[in-house]
Amino acid sequence: YFRRLGMECTAQIALNGRRVLMSFNEICDVNEEINRLPYTSTVDPLWEPIDDDSDGGTCSNYAVAKLRRLVALGFPIETLRLATCWVDPRKNPLTDYHAVLWIDFEGGTYELSNGLPVRPATMSNFIYDKIQIAGTDKWELA
Repeated sequence: YFRRLGMECTAQIALNGRRVLMSFNEICDVNEEINRLPYTSTVDPLWEPIDDDSDGGTCSNYAVAKLRRLVALGFPIETLRLATCWVDPRKNPLTDYHAVLWIDFEGGTYELSNGLPVRPATMSNFIYDKIQIAGTDKWELA
């Protein structure tokens, strides 16, 4: 989003008494890098990350890989949440259920989805179902 506007955006946040610098360009780079990996549209209950030597991954593999890559770069886990959604209002569980990563940045929440550029979650056309509670393994209804 910021990148399309030709802007570099960084944010310095305080979490638990520590200051963390986050770059929106790094978020976009991770999204684009993981999105270049092969995609497969099968149902995957494991939620494991995709990696460079994989023969393909699902949307949940992409979301987990992005989360882990951003945490490795120093992004606080408290700013990252997995989310599930429907890509079609008909809500066919075999073809329309999707997983993405959300990141809280500069007062907004951004969506990292396979095959798409980073965008504000408010601009998404997905119908959100469940959202991970930040920093936990618990989920809540959207």
